[in-house]
Amino acid sequence: MAYADCCRPVTGTCDLGQVHPEAHCRVGTEITDGDLDDVFSCWSAGFIFVSPLDPFSYLIAVAVGHAYCDGHYTENVCVPLDHSGSVELANGSDDNCDNVGLGDEFCDGVDNDGDGRVDEDAGSCLLRFLAVPVCWAGTDAEFEAAVGRQERTFLEASGLASCELKNVHFQRVLPSQLNVPCASPSAFPSLQAIETAVENAGLPGTDLRDFDALGGFTDQDLGGTARGATDTRGRFWGETHVIGTSLPDVVLAHEFGHVTGLDDEYCSVEGGANGSAACNSDSSPNPLDATLSCDPSSTSCCSVSDYPAGDTTPCAGQYDVCCLGNAAVADAAASTLTNDPIGRCIMSSSFGAPPRRYCQHCLNHLRATG
Repeated sequence: MAYADCCRPVTGTCDLGQVHPEAHCRVGTEITDGDLDDVFSCWSAGFIFVSPLDPFSYLIAVAVGHAYCDGHYTENVCVPLDHSGSVELANGSDDNCDNVGLGDEFCDGVDNDGDGRVDEDAGSCLLRFLAVPVCWAGTDAEFEAAVGRQERTFLEASGLASCELKNVHFQRVLPSQLNVPCASPSAFPSLQAIETAVENAGLPGTDLRDFDALGGFTDQDLGGTARGATDTRGRFWGETHVIGTSLPDVVLAHEFGHVTGLDDEYCSVEGGANGSAACNSDSSPNPLDATLSCDPSSTSCCSVSDYPAGDTTPCAGQYDVCCLGNAAVADAAASTLTNDPIGRCIMSSSFGAPPRRYCQHCLNHLRATG
């Protein structure tokens, strides 16, 4: 016989604190005290040694039983109520309190709550990307395949591959629906022009308020030495024709890194670059680091004269490319991050050695910024 056969917990409701935005999901229960339930069971089980069989000793046995039961429970620990059996309804509430689909919008590219917007509620998606074709010469299928490769690289590089179906949503506008024209036959349109074209098209599921990043992709050589560019508003463009053939598909992951504040790792102020606003320095959130296989003061990582091929003026040549970049992580989903022995960070040049993932500094920054 356990002490629970003679004692009973005294319970009450409690507040779990700011674990959820909705009040009903913050209610829990806690044991506030232990009380005597059955003095005869306590005595017969040997938990108390005063017999309750006569009137005088009964009162003493009850007092001893109360003293025994008090303190036999873990008290004042707030335990969440189990809402897992609650069915999600289109009522603007997170009925099952799972922090997913708050307001009944889920990360599935569908307008679940019927308000005309997609994946917009807090708790719906961790990240939302909209891909738009720009001067795309290929087919719809070729666009989907090229952008799909970019998406998979990002998921693998960031450790979010296991979350794809639940927390990351990629929306694609096909060339047959909208193909944003070039500014000229060989020039990329401005990022604002891409945004304006999407807004004017008014296609279902493309409300830009519902996305964290807007990417314009082309299969044409429009950027010259550049393969992509971004701004501070979550907009970027990228070329897929070069990256998608002989090199990893890193444009989406690289440019989204810039959206979150990461700097380039292919050039270094410490390494001698005089260059761009996104050039790496010791104040970058992802500084070049000897412990990540890239000491910016060493020629083993920076001022490498044969990197990339044909650039004979390192740190002063094409795009100030002069550094290999930090080592990519071996497994971006691992709880303890380690360096890959060969691969270089996504934030390095497109010439970087595969496998391409973010480096440890990059992942720590991405996780800290949500």
